[in-house]
Amino acid sequence: EEAVAWKHIRGFMRRGRRRRLWRAAFKYAAAVVVLVAIPFAIWQSVDGWHGGGTPVGENMPIVPGSFRAVLTTASGDKVELNPEDLRRIDVGSRGKATNGAGGLVYTRQERVAIVEYNTVYTPFGGEYTVELEDGTKVYMNSGSSLRYPVVFNDSVREVYFSGEAYFEVRTDSTRCFVAHVDAVDLQVYGTSFNVNSFGGIEAVLVSGSVGVLGKDGLEHRLKPSQLIEYDSVGRFVQVEDVDPQVYLAWKNGYFFFDDKSLEEVLATLGRWYDVEFSYAPAELRDMHFTGHTEKYEDINVILNAIEKIVDVRFEINGRTITVKKQVEISSRPPRM
Repeated sequence: EEAVAWKHIRGFMRRGRRRRLWRAAFKYAAAVVVLVAIPFAIWQSVDGWHGGGTPVGENMPIVPGSFRAVLTTASGDKVELNPEDLRRIDVGSRGKATNGAGGLVYTRQERVAIVEYNTVYTPFGGEYTVELEDGTKVYMNSGSSLRYPVVFNDSVREVYFSGEAYFEVRTDSTRCFVAHVDAVDLQVYGTSFNVNSFGGIEAVLVSGSVGVLGKDGLEHRLKPSQLIEYDSVGRFVQVEDVDPQVYLAWKNGYFFFDDKSLEEVLATLGRWYDVEFSYAPAELRDMHFTGHTEKYEDINVILNAIEKIVDVRFEINGRTITVKKQVEISSRPPRM
């Protein structure tokens, strides 16, 4: 089972700066842009949600994430969202939105003098889709937050984002689209993108055009299939050519890890399965490997596969998983 779930995976120990080995691992229909910007942790309390997606104090089974989010309206009301709850929501004094199978969809309105904001937050173990008033679609991954006007003004379309998401921006020749992603600003010229800021900010362009401004105020204009990277405070790191489909994997139902450290891999799994990983000893964080698997897989199958590849074992206690160095455990039964 692990061989099926964790395809073409290899493990190895390596210290020092990570290298990138981009491959055409997925053959999906082209989306248009990928940008990544997520804070390493979002500790937020929303109607009983803590930094992740499990209600405080409840011993819930560990399951893959699902489509769910929390909307904060212009009046401050909190509304829990899931695709099965079909209804219209009063999101502002003049704004309406419909929640359903397509996510949260805003109705186009005439421009207003006073701008009202909504916020959608996806907890750990959640993901959701929001279609903004101008027709722009935002596919949000776990642990993300999007703040945006209920109705955009006449001059510019601005949103504020933290986390990971894939944007499909509706072209509008009269109003540019600006995404403020933590310490970086993205000037979007009719395109799509995915953002992720865990430990830094990355943006990958699939097609179209994006200008990225960091702390130095210089705009870097990306070409399709290019990635730009900044550190967490907005200092420029590099631009390089990549395979954008690697960065779209999460949206298409996969985890893809290319020479990632065990810490990076488990941070991703922790957000999606709403669990916390601890390390004993700490140097286990630096182990690197490559592989991909379906993101709706049972977590035990994934952990068993990792144990077969790298020199670690996992001990699960509630929603905390401890990573330990592998010992002679030939008699230990497989995790169920």
